[in-house]
Amino acid sequence: MSPEESTPRKTEKLERRFREQTTQLDARIEDLEAFSYFASHDLRAPLRSMRATAEALLEDGSAINPTVREFTTSIVQSAVQMEELIDGILEFGRLSRADFEARPVRLLHVFKETVRQLDGQIRETGGHINIAGDDLLVAGHEPTLVQVLTNLVANALKFCTPPAVPSATLRAQRDGDWVIVWVEDKGIGIKSRDRERIFHLFERLHALEEFPGSGVGLAIVKRGTERMGGKVGVESTPGKGSRFWLQLPAA
Repeated sequence: MSPEESTPRKTEKLERRFREQTTQLDARIEDLEAFSYFASHDLRAPLRSMRATAEALLEDGSAINPTVREFTTSIVQSAVQMEELIDGILEFGRLSRADFEARPVRLLHVFKETVRQLDGQIRETGGHINIAGDDLLVAGHEPTLVQVLTNLVANALKFCTPPAVPSATLRAQRDGDWVIVWVEDKGIGIKSRDRERIFHLFERLHALEEFPGSGVGLAIVKRGTERMGGKVGVESTPGKGSRFWLQLPAA
């Protein structure tokens, strides 16, 4: 831009350049999301074949010696972990691309559906889920909200060490034009320095041997909540539990 150009002319050029750069950035983000989706999708077929072959070997106990059985079991476990990771990446990508219209969602129904979907894990861990608070309406997308809460409650059941019994409480309260949904647990807790990064994709605070997982679940929680026009955060005391909260528009 030359010094002789008028301020409106300079402003117009800057705005045009900003729009062009924004368009280019959006296109690159779309390409990256598409690549992530298709790469993850195409990985599933050979992975399932590998897992099925390893499981077939394990079923015929006489065909392999103890050392080979140990290695084959490790292959199956690694395949299961990879499948969980791929499923998480696909779901994260779906939430990034999906278009959905916000509708009134009754939280009591969502809470009950969350508990229903986790029935197997609740039985397996011996945990229990409490539903408390008011039955409120939020403006959101019901399947996405169920998924968000399912991820949070599943973590409450997982990140708990004996002698504590895995548990979670689901409740909601009105706060002006917003509804705050709480998922409270009595698990291992989260250090203050980790409370932001746990919502980043592939972030893990613990070794797989200690607590299995893909590092995608809380990223899905954050992305799903933001797509519904809300916010997410956590309050926690290490060794005493965590209180995750979702701030969603009231319906």
